[in-house]
Amino acid sequence: MSASLATECNEVKERYDTCFLKWYSEKYLRNTATTDECEPLFRQYKTCLTKALKDRGIDQMLEEARADNKENDAEYMKPSFVQDGPNTWFTKEFAANAKLDIVEFGDGTLATLQFLRSQPFNLMGLPAELRLRILSYLVEATRLDVYTRGRLGPPQGMKLPSIVYATKTLRAQYLLVAIANTTFRVHNGPGNTQFQEWLTNTDLTDVSQHHKDGFDAVKALEFPYFSRFPHQALASDVPNSDVKLMLRCKNIESVRMNWVGSTLFDQAN
Repeated sequence: MSASLATECNEVKERYDTCFLKWYSEKYLRNTATTDECEPLFRQYKTCLTKALKDRGIDQMLEEARADNKENDAEYMKPSFVQDGPNTWFTKEFAANAKLDIVEFGDGTLATLQFLRSQPFNLMGLPAELRLRILSYLVEATRLDVYTRGRLGPPQGMKLPSIVYATKTLRAQYLLVAIANTTFRVHNGPGNTQFQEWLTNTDLTDVSQHHKDGFDAVKALEFPYFSRFPHQALASDVPNSDVKLMLRCKNIESVRMNWVGSTLFDQAN
């Protein structure tokens, strides 16, 4: 066993080397090791050596040398192998000569495009923001008429592709994008009430920091019969359900209301 760079650390280094060789040969190579049993001794040796280098002023010299060669270190530490299969790797030079398309990931690892295309796509493994962007390409801007449920034919709702039912999270993320890309045309009061109940029960808290429920996802509303709210048939303190809906949609961007001219004036005068 070699001596330490600092003589005062020879004893602890010898104890660590002895421990490591025994652990490596008797446990690690036989695949029975569960932890590095010699790590406490290594930390003791590292502490001793760090102090010795600092006392001699060598630590500063090492830092300066690292700073001077930072660019070279970064270049030499770049991955030099490209993955082309579960257990297949090529050198970068071979991949370049074979004219293989290479993809470099954020952590610097490399893989051929052919290999990546052969792997299952883990959509749920992507960051939530990226999943939302991908789902946005599946959703087309559309209009959805809101009536009293079942009164004018079979109840209609948002049509979701089968894939989004794979997980609760994926369904909620798709709903967030779909609601934001839909203009809801509210035709009557009972339909409005049912619509607000649905938005209340659409929980988006697990998929977005900025959306609590369906109301927060709504971007566009239309009220084809807004001016026909039956004031004359209701008590004066009954709130307008259309206005209530608008106020609850905090991220609303567009509201369209159709008016009948005669209702804008007091016909008695």
